[in-house]
Amino acid sequence: MMKHLMTILAMAAVVFFAGVVAMAADYVDIGDATSESGHNLQGWGPIEPAHSGGTYGGIDDCRAIWYDTGDIYNPDPNWATIDLDFGSGEDDVCLVMHHLEGLADDSFEVYIGTTQVYAHADIIAQQELWIWTIIPLTGYSGVQTVKLVATGTQWSGFSTYGQVCFDEFQVDDCVVDAAPSTWGSVKSLYR
Repeated sequence: MMKHLMTILAMAAVVFFAGVVAMAADYVDIGDATSESGHNLQGWGPIEPAHSGGTYGGIDDCRAIWYDTGDIYNPDPNWATIDLDFGSGEDDVCLVMHHLEGLADDSFEVYIGTTQVYAHADIIAQQELWIWTIIPLTGYSGVQTVKLVATGTQWSGFSTYGQVCFDEFQVDDCVVDAAPSTWGSVKSLYR
């Protein structure tokens, strides 16, 4: 009887974990070269905090979308892009982003192609907080270029640390919470 119960539990665990792994259409750990490979990152700053030595909210690696290029002939562009796979398009998906609410104005907009799908207004924290933002999307499939545009003004530490940092992106099934919520359609979760 115990052996039969253990077999059933093991099978349930395999089915559960296989389902979890199969759900994500795409995942990128920003700052990890292996994870970034194949996602055509354009316009991103260097890997932080290794480059500047800042604290970046205690994260191990991230990149800014707006940073000092040090090139007077190539002014500091306030945007970066990443290619993400949105899957077959049969189901609605969520774009999940892990980003920093730092000491600067870390406001930004998100575009897929030329369509703006989200605008983030920074809370201008007095500390560095990492936030998960979840954007429900309909009608996207295959590989799409996601453009992130910084919309705040440069802060005093811009030349050293950059502005608007990201740590992770994921395209995944949307889990809809049936319970009443005041969060609206875009959910930001503080880490």
